Amino acid sequence: MIWMALFFAPWWAKVVRCRVGVLLVLFLPLFWNTKFIHKTVPMKNYLLLFLFTALGSSTFAQVFVENTNINDRKVQYLEIWEKYNKDTDRFWAMIDYGQLDNREDKSGQALMMTSSSGQALEFNGIVNILNFMYSNGWEVLHVKTIGDYESFILHRRFPMDENRLKETANSNDATGG
Repeated sequence: MIWMALFFAPWWAKVVRCRVGVLLVLFLPLFWNTKFIHKTVPMKNYLLLFLFTALGSSTFAQVFVENTNINDRKVQYLEIWEKYNKDTDRFWAMIDYGQLDNREDKSGQALMMTSSSGQALEFNGIVNILNFMYSNGWEVLHVKTIGDYESFILHRRFPMDENRLKETANSNDATGG
């Protein structure tokens, strides 16, 4: 019962979402009376709690444009707008992060946000797109409006890890990062 109360408390939910939270869930029982934990929480429930925590923390930072995870690039700002899909009544997210413009791509396929497998992601609207980007570490900095056209300038909420920058620096071309 105590574990359930701790797990669903708002402060605990925030801790569990980060990697430190995973370590706390793993190592906190070592410092408590383990007989108490085993009597109150069966091992099966403890393992399920760990699996959900580990899975939840590993789904961060997956924003792909033309098979490139832009969260792995040295990009601090990007421009995003929606494009309506008449066939499905949903929207595609179009992203310009400074990549080279393909002038032969009239439909804008090279700018579409995709899954890791390259399939275009569809959203309910611009708010759904912005919520997705926020959950992946991006935040709205400015809204740009020209006539009926509206786009959003986003920036990273968290600075990119220096080690990650060094690892990806060699894979970035001169114009993309």
